[in-house]
Amino acid sequence: MSVISCYNVSKAYGDHWAVRNLDFHVPEGSIFALVGPNGAGTSSTIKMLATLIEPTAGRILIDGFDAQLEPHAVRQRMGYLPDHFNLYEDMTVERCLDFYGSAFDMRRNDRQRRIGELLDVLDLGVKRKAQIKDLSRGMKQRVGIARALMHSPPVLLLDEPSSGLDPAARVRLRKVLIRLKEQGMTILVSSHILSELNTFCDSMAIMQRGRMLEMGPIDELQAKLGGGEIPMTLKIHAGVAIALERLEVVHQVKDIERNGDTLRFRFSARPEDAAALLEDLIRAGVAVIGVDRGEGDMEWVYASVSTDEVN
Repeated sequence: MSVISCYNVSKAYGDHWAVRNLDFHVPEGSIFALVGPNGAGTSSTIKMLATLIEPTAGRILIDGFDAQLEPHAVRQRMGYLPDHFNLYEDMTVERCLDFYGSAFDMRRNDRQRRIGELLDVLDLGVKRKAQIKDLSRGMKQRVGIARALMHSPPVLLLDEPSSGLDPAARVRLRKVLIRLKEQGMTILVSSHILSELNTFCDSMAIMQRGRMLEMGPIDELQAKLGGGEIPMTLKIHAGVAIALERLEVVHQVKDIERNGDTLRFRFSARPEDAAALLEDLIRAGVAVIGVDRGEGDMEWVYASVSTDEVN
C-alpha cells in the first residue's frame, strides 16, 4: 500500500518550472530518499507534499487524502521538519512539545503521555527540563522531529535533516529514523549526504533540473547503474605496491583511489569474483586486513546519472 503518491506532479514559479512530471509512490513503513543538486526541485517537492505550496499540475495523495482538496486532513496525518526550522529558544523541551501538542487540540493527558513516548524514542529524557537555547544542534534536531511527531502522524517529511550535524549526531539521527520505520512510520527524506542513504533508506529518487532521472529500491539502483560493479575497499597491512600492480595489470582495475594503506576501486559485484581477487592478492604476498564491499555506493550511483547541473 502506497502512503505517499505523486501523479504527474509539476510546479512552476512564473515561467520557471521547478518540478516537472514527477510520478512516484512510497510504500507504507518504508524510508524514501529524494536526492539531487541544489535547484533540483527536492525542496519544492517536499513543500508540495506538506501542503505549503500547491502543484501547478498533477495530483498528490497522502494516506489516501488529496493534498489540494483535503489539506487539513493531510496535515493531520503528516509531520514535517524543514531544512531551516525554528524552536522557541526560551522554552524547555517539555514545554515546547506540550505547546505544539495543544496546537493540534490534544488533551493535556494525551499530550503528557505522548511527550513521554517521544522523549524515550528520541533519547531526550535527560533534556526534558532543559531550555532549547542550551541544546546542541543535534539535540535541537531531535526536538524538531519530536515536535513533528506530537500528533502521531503516519507520515514524516524531512528536508535535509543531516544539515549542520556532526558525524556522531548523524549516526544518532539515522538510528532514530530506523526505529521510527520499525514502528510502521512512512518517511520521506531529502539529503545531500549520499554515503549514508543506503544504510537506512529502502528506495531513492534522483532528481535534476526538476525531473526524475532514476528511481527505485536502493539495491536495484546499485545493480542497474553500477554496470555490474560496486565499490570495493581494501585495508592493507603490507604489500600496497604489489596490490596496486596486480590490480592494474592482472585484474585490469582502473581509477584506483589510494589513501595511505587503503585502496578503493570499482569491481565486480559477484562475490565469487571478489573472493578470487583476494585469493590472488594474498598469494602474491599482500597482507589484507580489511575488506568492505559497497560502502558509500550511492555516490557512485548518483555520479553515473547526474551532471550536478542546477535548475
